[in-house]
Amino acid sequence: MDKIVKRNPQNVSEQGAATRGRRPPTIEPPVTVYEVDDHVVVEIEMPGVEKDKIEVTLERDELTVAGWRKPEEDANVEILHQERPYGCFRRTFVLSESLDSSKINAVYENGVLKLTLAKAEAAKPKKIAIAE
Repeated sequence: MDKIVKRNPQNVSEQGAATRGRRPPTIEPPVTVYEVDDHVVVEIEMPGVEKDKIEVTLERDELTVAGWRKPEEDANVEILHQERPYGCFRRTFVLSESLDSSKINAVYENGVLKLTLAKAEAAKPKKIAIAE
């Protein structure tokens, strides 16, 4: 993962500051990153998040997914235990030069945001013919 998509260490310091009371906490949803053929896929789990509350941005080599999960608002329900956090969430990744940042596809389905990033032509393996 480190060669292709790096986790931005800024997210860690933001969370640390939140626990010290300087900022509201930022949720970091779980992520899976894998390679398939000539693509890298980033899957971010966000159950219960509405599609229009998700923002995906690319600035230089930083890919950021941010948004909001609202709390359950049912006056007739008393929450006894809750592990799914609500509030702001953010994940930032630094993309390597081996990815083509102009070719990113995003699909949100069943609570998972799937980002497909194409590898740059220069990064794809090439077969070299042997001269006779």
